[in-house]
Amino acid sequence: MKRFLSKTWAKLTAFFLTLVFSVMTALGAVGIGVLASSNVFLDGGAALRKSLYEEYCMRAIYSANDFLHDTLANTGLLAGDGTPDDSGTDNWDPIEEEQRQVL
Repeated sequence: MKRFLSKTWAKLTAFFLTLVFSVMTALGAVGIGVLASSNVFLDGGAALRKSLYEEYCMRAIYSANDFLHDTLANTGLLAGDGTPDDSGTDNWDPIEEEQRQVL
């Protein structure tokens, strides 16, 4: 072991690894400081839960609407040519919908 520690390359490798891990630790601390200063994840995830719940509700509403529309169209109770109208439901974007609601 004593012979191994007297090698210059082993000392340089140990110094380099110490330097790398020290820099990574300092950058991690800076990153935590930035996240804490912008209040990211300090609200317990309430905003994230709310947005996920709203998106889930909107998708459930659109799925129910599509199901009812298709069922009524296939039984002939819906006015029109009897073919399901899928335009506008395939490319639904919750972010765009939320922006329209804000405006």
